[in-house]
Amino acid sequence: AIEFISIDFSAKEAYKWYEQGFLKDAKEWRDSGFEPKAAKEWKDSGFDIERALLWKNNGFSVKDTIEWKSKKFAENEAQRWRDSGFTLEEAKILKENNFTSKELIEKNYFEYKKAGFNINDIIFAIKENLSFEELKRWKQIVLEYKPFATLKGHINNVNSISFSPDGKILASASSDRTIKLWDMDILSLQHLIKKIKQEDISFKNVFDWINKDFNIKVIKRWRDGGFEPREAQKWKDSHFKPSEAKEWRDNNFTVEEAKEWASYYATPDKAKKLRSQGFLGKILRIFISAPSPSKKMSIEDIMKS
Repeated sequence: AIEFISIDFSAKEAYKWYEQGFLKDAKEWRDSGFEPKAAKEWKDSGFDIERALLWKNNGFSVKDTIEWKSKKFAENEAQRWRDSGFTLEEAKILKENNFTSKELIEKNYFEYKKAGFNINDIIFAIKENLSFEELKRWKQIVLEYKPFATLKGHINNVNSISFSPDGKILASASSDRTIKLWDMDILSLQHLIKKIKQEDISFKNVFDWINKDFNIKVIKRWRDGGFEPREAQKWKDSHFKPSEAKEWRDNNFTVEEAKEWASYYATPDKAKKLRSQGFLGKILRIFISAPSPSKKMSIEDIMKS
């Protein structure tokens, strides 16, 4: 009682604070605008008066504060998100996509939320750099036009799609590690490429391969060898298989060099060794194509000598 009298509390007021476990610090909490029960709730949640006051003055209850803090939001940041109409989950999604409240304010994206666009619309607008009117028009198109067919087959997210130049084939790449080619005339699966690598799930240049006249079944082998369509075409035209082309290239031979050395029956490793000893393909031809049997030498003979 003496403690409370010394800090100018009435008996009734002192009882309320004492009932919540306060004594000497009751005056500071009261003078900061807290009621006894609310002060206890903030204090029991680990907040000192200064931090509790910052969140309280920004309009947050203890429960709201704990939820926002658990998602790594500071009080001022949380206030900006909420004052702009975003829920905690929406703010969390935007933050995970590396968007800050400050950035959204500068670019006026908060107005999009106020206009009724959902969080996915806003993320799409930010990534595609759409103006308010452009997003509005896009939304109208989405709502106005209904899909005329559904292509079923992937068992995970579809990451990218691409049409062939003539529009007759649609390629879809999925996290299920497949690329599917769909016939747009009959809306059915035409080809399937299985077990693509994780980094290829957005495989957008499938038609670069098809336009180079590559069989769907061998595209993966060329891709796994690290070849792009144009480079693979050169090796293929010189009658090299994917594994052969990779071996020659790994030994630092161009297509033209590999073709010349291979014509002398040299393997990549033998050609590399001979070249390191100063042999050129033209010199090798003198030995292999010598008109006199006594002067003719095989690759193995040349390497032995």
